[in-house]
Amino acid sequence: DLHVRSRRQRQMCIRDRTNWVQGNHTVTLPSSPARGDRVRIFLVSGSNMTVARNGKLINSDAANLTVTTEDAAFELVSNNDSYGWRIFTI
Repeated sequence: DLHVRSRRQRQMCIRDRTNWVQGNHTVTLPSSPARGDRVRIFLVSGSNMTVARNGKLINSDAANLTVTTEDAAFELVSNNDSYGWRIFTI
């Protein structure tokens, strides 16, 4: 299982992390993300993945995200407590 920790990048303080996932895994999002924090996910074929929300919403939903689409690739961007993590790109 992977736990994503944010890191500062450039002067704009955008935080960014890319995770390549192969096999069945759970990726845990940061518990205190700043607005604009980004997490990129690339799911390798033949894998299933759960994105654990770690107390924050994902697309305004209080449920973990389950990804079963082969070769899925997307980015989550932290917005605010009302929306939580938003799927930004697919």
